[in-house]
Amino acid sequence: MYTRSLWRALSHALGMGYGSIPPVNNTDIWMVNFSMMLGSIFYAIFIGQISNLIMSMDVPGRKYDEMVSERDRQIGEDCL
Repeated sequence: MYTRSLWRALSHALGMGYGSIPPVNNTDIWMVNFSMMLGSIFYAIFIGQISNLIMSMDVPGRKYDEMVSERDRQIGEDCL
C-alpha cells in the first residue's frame, strides 16, 4: 500500500508519468522509485555544476567585488 503510494507521489512530483506500462509488483515499483530518485540527484548535480561554471566565468566581476570590499574595509579601519 505504501509502496504504491510512494511510487505515485514520486512519479507525479518528478513529472515522470506512468508511461504505457506501469510497474506491476513491489519489486518493479521500488526499482522505478530508485531510478527516479537517482535521476533527480544526477539532474541536481548537473544543474549545480553548470551554475558553478557560469559563476566562475565572471572573474573580472569577482575581482572588482574583492577590490570594493577591501577598500570598504580600509575605510572602516581609517575611521576608527
